[in-house]
Amino acid sequence: MEVGIFSLEKHSIECNAERMSEQNQDILTFQELTGLGDYRVGILLAQNGMFVTRMKNGGRCFPETVLLIKANLAYEIVQRGLPRESFSSLSDADYAAALARQESAA
Repeated sequence: MEVGIFSLEKHSIECNAERMSEQNQDILTFQELTGLGDYRVGILLAQNGMFVTRMKNGGRCFPETVLLIKANLAYEIVQRGLPRESFSSLSDADYAAALARQESAA
């Protein structure tokens, strides 16, 4: 089944679940390194203050939200100067996009 550009085939759901668990771990790592609360991290990464609480309780996430979180997480890591090696779900391309976003914001 196709929804927009995202495939909802069983295999891709399993792959997305694995990728999402890496991203969930990265969100928790970000929260630990910054000392921010669930609500603030949710606002920064997903534009939703309840996101982290739902994530911790096993809630699911739309593909669009996953992409938003990935972009915002990379941006926040670059902005705050956090160690990249602490985050496994982000690629070099994610960091390059975050650097470009940071430069355009300056």
